[in-house]
Amino acid sequence: MDLQYPALKTRLLLLDAAIQRAWLRERKRAIEEILHLLASVGLEPRDMPQLLQENAGSIKHPLMLDARKQTALRIKRSPQFIDPATGRSWNGLGKRPKWLTGNIERFRVVGF
Repeated sequence: MDLQYPALKTRLLLLDAAIQRAWLRERKRAIEEILHLLASVGLEPRDMPQLLQENAGSIKHPLMLDARKQTALRIKRSPQFIDPATGRSWNGLGKRPKWLTGNIERFRVVGF
């Protein structure tokens, strides 16, 4: 399989979009589990800020990062449009690129 750069770039962008969708599904599932666990012990989501404040010093987890690191690790928005000729992409935010002209739906990534 000898793919050229634009085709590989397109595949990578499509894979990034699939990863983003999978992450959103897992996040939703985790939130549902948390809500179920809270309800099972008679707590509600509105109780969480106070509980977290009271226990802030005792909660240590490697994934708990300061705001600067959270910003650096924030998940980027997946591309919504890809130019198959060049592999360039656009996520739909900001000024529309010049290559995205005419019927833009032909450039839309499937799944968006």
